[in-house]
Amino acid sequence: MGTLFQGVQWVAPTDLGISQLYLNKSKLENIKKWFDPNRMDLCQPLPVHDFGDSRLTLTDGHSRAFTAYQHKAKVPIVYDTDDIVTCDEGQMLYKNDIVWCRRFNLRTIADLGNRIVDDSEYQSLWIDRCEQAYNLLTQTNDYERVDIQRQYPDLFLYGANTDLTICFFENLNGKIRKYTKNKLSFPNDDALKKSVYLAITEIEKKWYQPIWNWALIFNQFITIFENRIQV
Repeated sequence: MGTLFQGVQWVAPTDLGISQLYLNKSKLENIKKWFDPNRMDLCQPLPVHDFGDSRLTLTDGHSRAFTAYQHKAKVPIVYDTDDIVTCDEGQMLYKNDIVWCRRFNLRTIADLGNRIVDDSEYQSLWIDRCEQAYNLLTQTNDYERVDIQRQYPDLFLYGANTDLTICFFENLNGKIRKYTKNKLSFPNDDALKKSVYLAITEIEKKWYQPIWNWALIFNQFITIFENRIQV
C-alpha cells in the first residue's frame, strides 16, 4: 500500500501509520462541531507519505483521522509531495517521529485514544519535544549523536535545547515501574492502561538532563566544527 499514487483514495484510518504521539483535546472538540460521517466527501483529503517502510503515514490531519475512526468512517487521502515533507530535513524529522511512535508501540490512530491532552500538555509533551528534536537533529550529525548517547546507555536521546547545552532523554520502563509498583493488581485492562498512561505523562515532564562535562565537549566542537558552530 505504501507507494506513490495519484488523485484521491479512500481508506480506513487504521490502515495509515501515524507521526505524532498525542492528540490535542481542543482541536478534537472543534472538529466534532462540524464533522459529519455521512458527508465525508466534503472532508479535505488527509496528506500521507511513504517514508521508506512501504506504509502510508499521516503527515498531518491526525485529529480528523481520529474523529473518523471514532465514527467508523473511511477517510480520503492524497499523497503528500510538499517540499517540507520530501526535502532531506523533512524526511529525517518525520522518520524520527515514526521511530518515536514505534518506541511507544503506537501503530495506528486508534492507539492515540488514551493520549488526548489539553493545550498546555500538548505544548509541553509534543510541540516542545519536536522543537528539541529539531535542535538536535539539525545541529549534530549521526556520529555526534551516537557519541552523546554512549555517555548515557540506559537512556534514550531524543532532543536538545537551541544551543545544545542540554540534551533530553527518556528512561521509560524503569520509571513506569516506579509509578505502578504499589499496584499489585488492576480490575481490568482499561485501569492498567490508564495507570501506565498517567505514569508516562508524569515521566515525560522530566525527560531532560544536562550533558556531562559539556564545557569540555563544547570547546572540542568549536575546534573541530568551527565553521558550523556560532558562539
